[in-house]
Amino acid sequence: SEDAALYEKIIALTGTSAEEPSQDTPSDVPAQETVPAVQTTGALTETETRPAPAGNMEPVKEGRMRNINISPSGIIGALKCMLSFFTIIRINVDEKDMEAMDQNFWLAPVIGLVTGIVGFIACLIFALAGLSNILVPIVAIASVYIFSKFLHFDGLADFGDGMIVSSGNKEDHVRALKDSRVGAGGLGVALTVVLLTLLSYMEFDAIFGMPIHNWTFMIGVPMAVLSIEVLVKYSQVVAATFGNPGNGMASNQVRNTDMNSLILSSVLTLILLAITTVIGWAMIRYSSLGAVPIPGWHIGLMFVMGFVMAAVVGVLMAHISNKNFGFVNGDVLGATNEISRCAILLVTLLIEGFIMTW
Repeated sequence: SEDAALYEKIIALTGTSAEEPSQDTPSDVPAQETVPAVQTTGALTETETRPAPAGNMEPVKEGRMRNINISPSGIIGALKCMLSFFTIIRINVDEKDMEAMDQNFWLAPVIGLVTGIVGFIACLIFALAGLSNILVPIVAIASVYIFSKFLHFDGLADFGDGMIVSSGNKEDHVRALKDSRVGAGGLGVALTVVLLTLLSYMEFDAIFGMPIHNWTFMIGVPMAVLSIEVLVKYSQVVAATFGNPGNGMASNQVRNTDMNSLILSSVLTLILLAITTVIGWAMIRYSSLGAVPIPGWHIGLMFVMGFVMAAVVGVLMAHISNKNFGFVNGDVLGATNEISRCAILLVTLLIEGFIMTW
């Protein structure tokens, strides 16, 4: 009969009876499931077998590739791909570069430094021209947005739509997050974050704006942009570390970013912050013709608190996204970039305000 023939095929293929468990697989061992390879950028991840999750266990990051590729070719390939993807700079990349980016997302603060340098130069030009302290902060935001192709701003708007959903149903949150149309939630969140960022940059000029020779050199915004863009990319790494991977373009970056990646990124970020701290202190010293009105430890304290705030925002964004969407995707990482910038500015201003008041 057909059933008997099917039964024989099963035995021939598996070497076991369809009714009795294999001797190699005792009945008291949990069922195994094979995690399929994931392909988002042309690079296949390695499959792995793990026990099926039971109950309400948190999902684990499955199908990892080699977590980190710190070889020179891996680092160079990752930076090339990040520059091409996260900025307006066009570079020819191949599948190896894409795979290297997925494995080395901890290098994102380097892209933040490049973005910060672009914003720093743009602000410096307008500041040295003696333009108003309203225009320079606008240039700071516009230059960063243009250089990053408004990529993270788009993620912020999508994240706002996904969060401002009347029902608590996870499917509704995900549907709103992935909807290409921008709703009231996305518009409201984006406007709030941008306006707070703009006003915070203006306050930096009010605190750190000083004359330099015959120019009115507003050093606050250029100095802030240089450091903050490093910190916001670090915040993305933190969010990727604690986030659950989805199935979009950023899934492999989130999947392969673990505590080892976070440690490397933390060390890298602190080194870059030390460099920008020295630059900021030197700018203040030169602009005040040798009389430093703000001690160097003030600048260092603000950058340290900015580092802590970037980590806090990254953890919170991962927690909120895991709870409401079930994952951290590219939109969430973009929103983390924008929200952490605003939060870091506000916190550093509060700290400096208390120090100057007391």
